[in-house]
Amino acid sequence: DKKQEQQQQQQQPDMDEDLQMQQQLEKEFWMHKIETARWMGVTNCIDAVPVIVREAPDFLKADEDFMLNAVRRNGNALQFADARIKSNAVVVGTAITVNGEALKYAHESLRST
Repeated sequence: DKKQEQQQQQQQPDMDEDLQMQQQLEKEFWMHKIETARWMGVTNCIDAVPVIVREAPDFLKADEDFMLNAVRRNGNALQFADARIKSNAVVVGTAITVNGEALKYAHESLRST
């Protein structure tokens, strides 16, 4: 039993590293999608950014770097962010600088300030 437990403990860091690597690759893929935002054959179509964020994996919707990249291009991407990101003053501030209407997607605590 102890030997099996030790093997599992040794495998755990490898699995964590694999997950981190997979998530990093996914992040790069989705960041590229935001940066090139194509819609109906149009490149750099900022209107496509919220749709891309909506389709992105949940872990990216909670990633500050990813969401900052998205809201810099289209503030309305904030709509699909994780609740913690909607409470992040930096991300929300960036979103409303790009598009003032994005304020409606911010957490209530930031809307009243």
